[in-house]
Amino acid sequence: MFSTRKLILAISSLVISIFNAHAETVTIGVLTSAGIQKTVFLRHKETFEQKNPGITLEYLFRSDSEFKEDLPKWLASNDGPDILTWQGGRRVYQYVEKGLVKDISDFYQTHQLHNSIAQGAIAAASLNGKQYGVPYSYYHWGFYYRASVFEKLNLTAPQTWDEFIMVGKTLKQNGIVPITIGATNNWPSAAWFDYLNLRINGLSFHQSLLNGEISFKDNRVIKVFEHWKQLVDNGFFTDRLNGWTWLQAMPFTYHKLAGMTLIGNFFAGEMPRVLRDDFRFFRFPIIDPTVDLYEEAPMDLFMVPSNKQMTSAIKKVLLMLASVEFQQDFNETSGMIAPHLKTAKNNDYFIQEGQKTLNQAKGVAQFFDRDTTSDLASIGTVAFTEFINDGDIDKVTTTLENARQRYF
Repeated sequence: MFSTRKLILAISSLVISIFNAHAETVTIGVLTSAGIQKTVFLRHKETFEQKNPGITLEYLFRSDSEFKEDLPKWLASNDGPDILTWQGGRRVYQYVEKGLVKDISDFYQTHQLHNSIAQGAIAAASLNGKQYGVPYSYYHWGFYYRASVFEKLNLTAPQTWDEFIMVGKTLKQNGIVPITIGATNNWPSAAWFDYLNLRINGLSFHQSLLNGEISFKDNRVIKVFEHWKQLVDNGFFTDRLNGWTWLQAMPFTYHKLAGMTLIGNFFAGEMPRVLRDDFRFFRFPIIDPTVDLYEEAPMDLFMVPSNKQMTSAIKKVLLMLASVEFQQDFNETSGMIAPHLKTAKNNDYFIQEGQKTLNQAKGVAQFFDRDTTSDLASIGTVAFTEFINDGDIDKVTTTLENARQRYF
């Protein structure tokens, strides 16, 4: 009896060792600091491994600072993770241009991802017509306002620039500051430049400009600041905007002292619960109807380092990460928007509005500091805040052009 048990155990061990010898481990480097997001990844690891018993999934979770330190090393090393999370637009393009990210266009074609992922999201993961990442999460920017304030003044959400100016003037005539903004950290000011440039000149021009290929003295850029100056000259912005963070500037809307704000959907999580049902959203107004709709939507994606082989196991993991099941779970948990077009309707009003806005977008920008170099971003965001204070077009374009010539 004892011998038989030993024989059975020996055979079992042999079977397991043979199985493990043929098992493949796929490692994913993940940028996340949120415990709830880690839980989603681990939940789908368990499901994936049950469906694919020959593949083991491992995660390397890193904080923002840790990940940004490890990423260049991982991309340059054969020993790094097989799949990496990263960010769309210029952030991924810089590594694509160095030959460090694998072209996965064939993977897109084989699995028809063009039919399941929003066009704007795919564009932010593509360069020169080729795909280099699988988008899995993004969030929208736009205007947030109090419905009760607009209703009292018989205002509706503006669709065009002229309507937007009219709304601002009506608010001001009634003792309400049209736009609240907190720019002590400067970056909120950049959203204004991004959106005005996208609405007037389009995404391709915007990307070329932030890549140092076009002068900030170009007449098309001057036109952007001329539109922005209309708001400055009309006194649409809150005074002392340099004295508040973006969050500290929001109580102006709570107390109906300001009519609206241009901000990302992270604001929805900060609204007082008793006021949340009174807030509404509208996308940045159309300025030139001949320009396609592009939106500001910082996006996260999965990419494969170019030194990795696209094995069957890696492809199966990418398919899981591109699936409606993973993307819906991750984004509902995170309060973000899934690029997958077949995710179920979210009950949250702001997510619904964001999905509609982003699904209609021809492409998405990633935000000024993600779409250009850190040097130009540091100088530009300060210059934009100063422009809201003084409206000096020559000063701001000279500052930006000097920075372009210095850093590109």
